[in-house]
Amino acid sequence: MNAPSFYNEWAWDFVASTMHRNPRLVEWLLSVAQRTPYEHLGKYMQRWWLLPPAVKPEHPEFRSIRNQVRRLRRNARLHLIMRADQEPYPHNHPWEFRTLVLRGWYVEELLLKDGTVTRNVVWAGQSYKRTPDQFHRIVAVAPGGVLTLVLHRTKKPTSWWGFLVNGKCIHWRIFQEIMAAGRGWDPSIESQAATYAELNSTSFRLSGDN
Repeated sequence: MNAPSFYNEWAWDFVASTMHRNPRLVEWLLSVAQRTPYEHLGKYMQRWWLLPPAVKPEHPEFRSIRNQVRRLRRNARLHLIMRADQEPYPHNHPWEFRTLVLRGWYVEELLLKDGTVTRNVVWAGQSYKRTPDQFHRIVAVAPGGVLTLVLHRTKKPTSWWGFLVNGKCIHWRIFQEIMAAGRGWDPSIESQAATYAELNSTSFRLSGDN
């Protein structure tokens, strides 16, 4: 790790640790975010916008201070993760993002580029960055869940996201259809999958991913 990267990560850990040590601030941020729910994911995760995407010029709140901040092309959400991932395969995300753990903890399995898997406990007060070519799974969550602050740019996703099966990234919609039908893995599906090298190729990007 080079010096700029080290100090950048140290700074983010300092911010996460400071927020974790200030529960009143965390509760206030949660109360603000809960006014703008995002798409909840059942018993797995609840999500709220802290800094949602900017509204269009015709919207009555276009000139508001909050919306001008949104136009900086940064989004922020609070995620309450209530259980571990149930899928047996790791998944990626369609954009680069940063997570700050505000409350609770979870155990994460992270697939490294050499094919090995690391397992780490991510504690409240810690921060990390993930990129679209990284695959992970949450395998355990603190009782009562874990509250995280997630930051990412508002630009279009770098790639679509999915689950890594036999070295191939299966688009999440296709994967869910397979799991819902109880079909199991079908080698013919590989024609609709991407390898690591292909993941960010335009030919594998599908519309509607965010």
